[in-house]
Amino acid sequence: MPVVPGFQFDLFISYAHNDDPPWLDRPGWVTEFILGLKDGLKAKSRDFTLWSDPKLRTGEDFNVAIGEAIAASAVFLCVLSPAYDDSPYCKKEVAAFREQRHPSFGMRVGSLSRMQALVLDALPQDKWPPELRTTSPYCFFSETVDRFNKPADPDEHHPYVQGLWKVRNSIWAALDEMRREKEQGTVIEQSYNIGSYDSGGSPTVCLADVADDLYYKRESLRTALEQLKEFQVLTLTEPSVPSGPAVLSVHLFGQFPGRPLAGKDLSLSRLQLDAALAGNPARRPLVWVARDLKTEGLEPEAHKQFLESLLNNNAIELVRSGFEDLKDEIQKRIRPKTSPVVKTVRRVREDPIVYIWHSIPDANPLAPLKTRLKESNCGISVFPYSAVPPDKLQSKLAFCDGLVVPYTAETKSSAEEMMTAAFQLRRREERPIAFAAVELPPPTGDEFNFEHPSVVAIHSGPNGNFPELDQFLGKLEEDG
Repeated sequence: MPVVPGFQFDLFISYAHNDDPPWLDRPGWVTEFILGLKDGLKAKSRDFTLWSDPKLRTGEDFNVAIGEAIAASAVFLCVLSPAYDDSPYCKKEVAAFREQRHPSFGMRVGSLSRMQALVLDALPQDKWPPELRTTSPYCFFSETVDRFNKPADPDEHHPYVQGLWKVRNSIWAALDEMRREKEQGTVIEQSYNIGSYDSGGSPTVCLADVADDLYYKRESLRTALEQLKEFQVLTLTEPSVPSGPAVLSVHLFGQFPGRPLAGKDLSLSRLQLDAALAGNPARRPLVWVARDLKTEGLEPEAHKQFLESLLNNNAIELVRSGFEDLKDEIQKRIRPKTSPVVKTVRRVREDPIVYIWHSIPDANPLAPLKTRLKESNCGISVFPYSAVPPDKLQSKLAFCDGLVVPYTAETKSSAEEMMTAAFQLRRREERPIAFAAVELPPPTGDEFNFEHPSVVAIHSGPNGNFPELDQFLGKLEEDG
């Protein structure tokens, strides 16, 4: 399995065979470099895969196997040189990667490029592929040295070794970012960008069957999607799955395989996914697996193998996310390009939910604050920040209206870190809608070092009260 799910190979290296003649008892320069690069990337991840078959590079005909390997590779590395520029074969490889239409990734991943290079011999920049002309690839030569060769003895300061490391790190950065986006479900499927449903009927989300442990999750998802009123929502009860350009099937899988359907070896959920794939859908099936689900030790073995196969199945769109985000992910994919983004408007709550995060050893000083919040009809939940894993904190933030971070002189720094983390963790800007940094008695006179329009700084009053608390409560009553 490669580093980046959905690809067969992590790296394809494009080079001119004229740059790789053997030298005495040593392999060619490119072959030797590839061996070192492969070892370096294998050290980053044992899953790293490199496509390489020199036997297919003996002629100038663009081999079908090479074209397929390019289309199945996450990153493309050019070994630039005059010989590379003179080779029609190499230019075909560049064109093949440029024309690759992967459903999840374009040529760039954030600020990183999937097409990378090293410069083996001096080549004018206007001879480089256009995608590389704004980059700064490492040059394996200098004004005084025609070419940096691998040193006979290990030397981390040698320019060849420095260049090898730079190329390795650049490739790994792109692979790691692609893997992260796939695993976290932040990649937006390109094939979902269908501008109109005129020829395909009204948009429809089909929710497939699930194992018993996911039933309530599926039902809560169905309820949430139906409230959007942007598309039809169907719950599938038969092995068949509707198809069409406006249909998206959604499949949820967890640690249990589900009961086999009568007369079948597979569960209804598995049969429905097979049916969706067999229908050659316009939109690849959306498959959700919890981000924190581990396959080690799962039984039966067949279910474990099935879950692992999903990670490298290019026929599906795999979403690894928290369940609370799944509704938004579906909404992004089914909405036509011409439809405006629907902003969720938070309704005014008469009994807002307020969470209190703290790092105070003795929670007794929180009593007056809790009393004031209860008197204002707030539902409150208090817990030590460090005792809850970050993914659980993120889930909690999605359901509360306000967050209060109390602090003392001793815990002020950690409270500032907590508030920063809260803004980093919250998924949608409307939850929570109000924040408060509350100074507990005795007053210190120091200002809380985190400023934001949503954050109310509340100081301890002379009588142990909190004069600015009404500002925080007022923000809880505002529309999102």
